[in-house]
Amino acid sequence: RGWSAAPLAAAPVDAEKKKNAFSFGLSPETPGAMQEGIERAYRSGAKKIVLPRGVYRIPRPENMPFHLRFADMKDFEIDATGVTFVFTGRDRRSILFDNCERVTLRGLTMVREVPPFSQGKIEAIADDRRSVDIRVDRGYPTDLDDKRYFTRIPVLTLYEKGTRKLKPLVPDLYIASIERLGDDLFRFHCRSAIDTRVPIALGDPVAWRKGPGGEIAVWSSGGMRIENVTIKGSCGIAFMELCGDGGNRYINCKITYGPKPAGATEMPLLSSSEDGFHSASLRKGPVLERCQFEGMDDDAVNIHGSYGMLVETGEKSVIVDWRTPHSGARTPFPFAVPGDTLRFYNRRGALIDEASVVSVAPLKDYSERSLGPIDSRVFSKREGAVYFQINLDHTVKGEPCGMVANPGVTGSGFVIRNCTFRNNRGHGLFIRASDGLIENCTLEGIAMAGIVIGPEMTSWNESDYARNVTIRGNTVRNVGVATQCWNSGITVAAFEYGGFVPLPGGHRNIVISDNVLERNRGVNIAITSTIGAEISGNRFVKPMAEPAFRLEQAGISNDRALIWLRNTRDVVLKNNSVSRPGAFFNTLLDADSSVQGDGLGSAFTPITGSADQ
Repeated sequence: RGWSAAPLAAAPVDAEKKKNAFSFGLSPETPGAMQEGIERAYRSGAKKIVLPRGVYRIPRPENMPFHLRFADMKDFEIDATGVTFVFTGRDRRSILFDNCERVTLRGLTMVREVPPFSQGKIEAIADDRRSVDIRVDRGYPTDLDDKRYFTRIPVLTLYEKGTRKLKPLVPDLYIASIERLGDDLFRFHCRSAIDTRVPIALGDPVAWRKGPGGEIAVWSSGGMRIENVTIKGSCGIAFMELCGDGGNRYINCKITYGPKPAGATEMPLLSSSEDGFHSASLRKGPVLERCQFEGMDDDAVNIHGSYGMLVETGEKSVIVDWRTPHSGARTPFPFAVPGDTLRFYNRRGALIDEASVVSVAPLKDYSERSLGPIDSRVFSKREGAVYFQINLDHTVKGEPCGMVANPGVTGSGFVIRNCTFRNNRGHGLFIRASDGLIENCTLEGIAMAGIVIGPEMTSWNESDYARNVTIRGNTVRNVGVATQCWNSGITVAAFEYGGFVPLPGGHRNIVISDNVLERNRGVNIAITSTIGAEISGNRFVKPMAEPAFRLEQAGISNDRALIWLRNTRDVVLKNNSVSRPGAFFNTLLDADSSVQGDGLGSAFTPITGSADQ
């Protein structure tokens, strides 16, 4: 690709070199030496480099997509306590750790010289509600028609005036094209007319992202530690880990708003142009502890793997189309290796078989038979197919065009503990991994649900269902504020191919206990497509003080039920409490004949208080 580097081999080192490992020509006066200086420290055999305190203006590289790239390092620490990096390249990512093991980055603050998004205020709304005119706030980018910096047609996110809180009841506004009307005035043409129920108004603050990018990327690496790192104004995904052994730790990290740009009168509305934290296809999931993320333009945390599509079954073998969903890894990572367990789903998304992998081999000259309609957006274009023959320990009952998941590379074993997530577009925590723990976190002011556990088979190809996940001791407050399908505080479900996935579904053994769900609209907990679920000891405080909206898009039939269950068995409900329910509360539990379990008639203690208390 023209930017790969030779492996950095560590040489033997004496005690004096270790002692003086910080002195490799690095200072705020020589920021362009950062790459070379850190590499020299590592090559010297030092185990740690301490960067001199100060502000470093990191120059834009000409031949690399990252400002800084560190490859093939092991057992090394970069201590950047008291250091700020200001990244100057608007079309470059910030820092890549590539094929590293047990490397620590500590104490760094990261800022973009130019805001990696733009924002303004609505000055006009077309009578047919098919366009809005927006004047860009002073100091923010106005080169929206420069494809180097604004590579995608944006999605508009609206805010309450005078705050950084999302404006309630306003969905993502998808844009078809942008027309320049003046130096700082633009007409955003919508893909479809804005619903008359959406309370968009003149003067509303609005922001939009630039395009893909990112700040800290951890690719094909394991045992990494990112600690006390603060990102202010991320160009894309703030923290991203992609494939590899995983087991990376992110401790006391922060995503927040960048400084007000020169000449600006308005503070930034966004802290990140995409997800806050994104983990894709790792053998062991991440640990996030004591992190604080706010203001992202997409999910706060997203953990997942990727599906393959079943093309053909044979005697103890299958042929799978699997396409690497994320570019960037230096060497292709395999869909599966011998010893992995694969799960096979039918075209509705329900689990039909599991099998152990014996061997995997690419098929270069395979001629595909006719498959018929394909619902998955990723696999519908057949000219991009990449085929593998996978030999299994038994013959499976797979259904052609059904999805195939490898739960061994979904980031299972994750822990998210004592973290705070607030005021972001998208989901709070979006989890498609197993054997995980979400504990003592606070989620508030989020566009969609606070915690969502569920696969995506049709649109984004992000696997898998979850097993053995505990959601305990969290506070989920005022989430689902925008008009999205999932407005519950906590959702464990599968909505694929136009409806909820019937049993046996795919989720197993989910515990939702001792959480506080406060001031949330509509259904507060929704569960479908699950075998084994416990909902116990949760406190619902002031639920349903405001009406729910657009739940029909997800097939939820009762927007006044506190807990909504479908296609779920072996469920246990006990010791939940409700205090001060709002005017739109009607029913504690809505469960049809597809639900089986204990406590369905006595899941709650008596309701206490009234809405006006």
